[in-house]
Amino acid sequence: MTAPEPSVRDGPLGDGRTASAVDRPETVDALRQVVVERVAQGHALYPQGGGTVLDYGDPPRDPGVVIDTRAIGRVIDYPAADMTITVEAGLTLAALRAVLAEKGQRLLIDAPQPDRATLGGSSRPTRTAPGGSAPGGRATRSSASASSRPTA
Repeated sequence: MTAPEPSVRDGPLGDGRTASAVDRPETVDALRQVVVERVAQGHALYPQGGGTVLDYGDPPRDPGVVIDTRAIGRVIDYPAADMTITVEAGLTLAALRAVLAEKGQRLLIDAPQPDRATLGGSSRPTRTAPGGSAPGGRATRSSASASSRPTA
């Protein structure tokens, strides 16, 4: 299997820098193959979801390829009674919240632009904006919680 053709050229990396290409695999197997092939070609890889925090942290040191994870955003398993859910990293926070709300549960993670922010980026251990402040409040990791109250 060969890597899919890049869907976009010159994708953003933050800090005004761009990638040489953007790959957007649609399955975990395709993601694995893209990673193997791009690394074998000597490219630096930059996973990217909704692109909401591109300018946070240090700028990329090496040119490379964006791996767009937005197409890899499915719910894998959701035994609601156990209050656990397994999802792919490209799922947006808004989509995850909607799935949980169907069962009266909610997600205790806050991030700016939840309709664009993906779970992979929003659940990173450190979410620091330029100057050291957390964007739009602090991202909080927690399990889903059962609640009949609406979330703010």
